[in-house]
Amino acid sequence: MNLGADEISWKKNHNYLTLVSDHETSKIVWGALGKNAATMDGFFEEIGPENTATIEAVSMDMGLAFIKSVRAGNLRRGPELSRRHGHDRSMARGGHGLRFSPHS
Repeated sequence: MNLGADEISWKKNHNYLTLVSDHETSKIVWGALGKNAATMDGFFEEIGPENTATIEAVSMDMGLAFIKSVRAGNLRRGPELSRRHGHDRSMARGGHGLRFSPHS
């Protein structure tokens, strides 16, 4: 499984939503309020260790909160922390690449 993680904000009060997408299907598979490591930890808790073990790569911005959570996610192999890898794999499989924000 190859995933992407990013946050979006709305309104002027800096409300954030963390989204996780599946690069294979180009669909959002999970979302939660917040943008810190605890928010991303919730994703790994929800999918459980068996599904976590199937993650091969996670593309994300290089914010420390997401990196901390992904590295602590008890992944069988350390995920490849590369935005380019996720984009290239998605495109190779006929996907649409990464489209999280204009400054990605």
